[in-house]
Amino acid sequence: MKVAVVAEFYPRRGDPVLGVWAHRQALAARDAGADVRVLVLHRLIPPRASFTNGPAGAANALAKLMREPRKQIRDGLEISYIPTSRLPVGSYASWGAWAAPTLGLACAGYVARLDST
Repeated sequence: MKVAVVAEFYPRRGDPVLGVWAHRQALAARDAGADVRVLVLHRLIPPRASFTNGPAGAANALAKLMREPRKQIRDGLEISYIPTSRLPVGSYASWGAWAAPTLGLACAGYVARLDST
């Protein structure tokens, strides 16, 4: 069985605890015999808190986000961080519209790899 896990919150280099529950679910699926790939929505907008330190704080936070490797291996799982932009808090009702372009491309690539195996 082949499984794609799509998550907004997932452990990353700068925050290994964020979304750990999603990682544990991916590990459980793999341990149950599934071929698992993880697609993480990687929001390229600095957190609101970074703006309290002025433009330099926001710029530093953005630079940190940009340095996150797009492909990673965590506990033997292949993880792809899919760049996306989503409006700040209050827009969860429409987050899919912001994620759809890049997530759609990532999913199409995943399906193409499945078809070639």
